[in-house]
Amino acid sequence: MRSCSALALVALLSATSPAFAQSADSPAAAYVELGGNGLIYTVNIERLVVPHVIVRAGFEALPDLFGGGGNWSTAVPLMATFVAGRHGHMVEAGFGVVLGLGRCCLNEIDFTGGASSTLTIGYRRQHGNRIFRVGYTPVFQFQRSASTLLGYVLSEPRRPWQDSFGISFGRTF
Repeated sequence: MRSCSALALVALLSATSPAFAQSADSPAAAYVELGGNGLIYTVNIERLVVPHVIVRAGFEALPDLFGGGGNWSTAVPLMATFVAGRHGHMVEAGFGVVLGLGRCCLNEIDFTGGASSTLTIGYRRQHGNRIFRVGYTPVFQFQRSASTLLGYVLSEPRRPWQDSFGISFGRTF
C-alpha cells in the first residue's frame, strides 16, 4: 500500500510540473561535479530520456597519493534522476550505482567491492545553456558475504554509507 501511495505521488508531481531539465532542443548536458556520487570529483554526461527523467554516467580516476605504490582508483557513477520545477529552478531526486576499482585517501574511500548504491537529493538551476547543481549524495558500500541470504551485507565495522555533498557546473548541448 505504501509503495502505491509513493507511486501515485510521483505520478501527480510529474503531471503537474511543466519544466524539464533539458529541452528537446538541447536534451544532453556535460558537467564537472566536485564531491558528489564519486566522492571526490566526476566528469559527467547526462541525457533527458523522457520528460522529467535524466540518465547520467560519470567518470573519476584518482592516484593513491597517500598509499604509495602508484595505485589508482576509479569510479563510474550511473544514475537515473527525476527532476521537477519551474523557470529553471528544479528539485532532483535520483538513485544509481557507483562502479569502481581501488582505494584512495588513506583507505577512507573503498571501491574494491565493485559496486555501491548511491542517491541524489538536490537543487538544480538551469539558465540558458548553463547548469548549476548542489545536493546530498550518500554512497552505500556493500561487501560480499557467504553468510547472508542475498549474499551481501553492509560494510563493517564503520557505518554502511559515506556522506557526501556535491556541487556541479556545466552546459547543455
